[in-house]
Amino acid sequence: MPKGLYRVFRDDVTGLQFAFKQEPTRPDMLHITHRHGTLPADAIAAFGSGETVFNTQHLRFQTTSATHAVYWAWWIEDVAVLVITCFPNAEEEE
Repeated sequence: MPKGLYRVFRDDVTGLQFAFKQEPTRPDMLHITHRHGTLPADAIAAFGSGETVFNTQHLRFQTTSATHAVYWAWWIEDVAVLVITCFPNAEEEE
């Protein structure tokens, strides 16, 4: 199970749940918002419209849309998409 506190958002279109990590230094904010200025809606939209590949080096999925990149994994215990990060696709992430 991933460490940290998460907030879960449900996509009304697909019914999928998306878990977003809260920022450890700012528990009132999500990691993706604090670090990259993105919102859950950005990640959910990119997940639904982008192209997905599996990164074997980092053991995660990477979905890229016209506007954002989402790094994610399945969070099986809670049957949710665990969003590792989401950023405008002009940014570079390792």
